[in-house]
Amino acid sequence: MENKTKFNWKLPFYGAAGFAFGSIVLIAITLFLEGVMGGYTTGAIALVSFAAWGAIGGASLGIGLFGFENKIKILYLTFAGMVGLPLGFASAVFLSGYLQGGGPHNIFPQIAVGFAFWLAISGMFIGLALKNMRYTIYLLFAGAVIGIILGVITGGVEYPAVLERLPVKVCRGLYTS
Repeated sequence: MENKTKFNWKLPFYGAAGFAFGSIVLIAITLFLEGVMGGYTTGAIALVSFAAWGAIGGASLGIGLFGFENKIKILYLTFAGMVGLPLGFASAVFLSGYLQGGGPHNIFPQIAVGFAFWLAISGMFIGLALKNMRYTIYLLFAGAVIGIILGVITGGVEYPAVLERLPVKVCRGLYTS
């Protein structure tokens, strides 16, 4: 008789719920800070917003994996999300700006590569927080694949419509000249 491991359904549920709630917090922080700064969004606001989003998402993944028993690992995942999401975003911004070249004429690969890079780095940080190299590699590649899929879906839409709906106005400046 084989001993099969059960799939932990809490992990995708808590992860999805945490990152969904984190995206609401991201929008709230961005709108609040834009209001304080007179409607102007800076890279710092984007990074603070993404750090909050990553921290909430990382904590929710930790709770999904460990319940409330292992608070240190939950803290590691919170910190990994807090560092990984803004670092991945900043890297994607740099890479997308580099790919942009002369303007927004080739928006499709910029969005796909940007999302892939962003989510790959975020996944890598979460894997590192788990202190498991196999998970780190899996999450890095899973983030890249999911990022490419999101980028293809997002880039397949007329890009001005997509850019108007982005929660952080800093992103819009990347793709418009």
